[in-house]
Amino acid sequence: MTPVKIAVIGPGDAADRLALGLVSAGTEVTGVNLSEASGVPVSETFEGAVVGADLVMSLNSSTAALRAAELSAPHLAPAALYADLNTA
Repeated sequence: MTPVKIAVIGPGDAADRLALGLVSAGTEVTGVNLSEASGVPVSETFEGAVVGADLVMSLNSSTAALRAAELSAPHLAPAALYADLNTA
């Protein structure tokens, strides 16, 4: 079975905890806008996190969700899934 690569986008505890939980489960995760304290590898760019990801999970505010999608979209693989898990 091929390992799944996941990108997690978003500032705040929800994104940090989700990313850390995925890493703890043995999943390859790269984050964008995660806190350095999360312990998850962080990319400086959306491209660096999204390229090659099978699943991109965006946990942003509703005001930042569209911009996160716009920055991610050009780098998504054809079969990648994008999950917008924004908050109100």
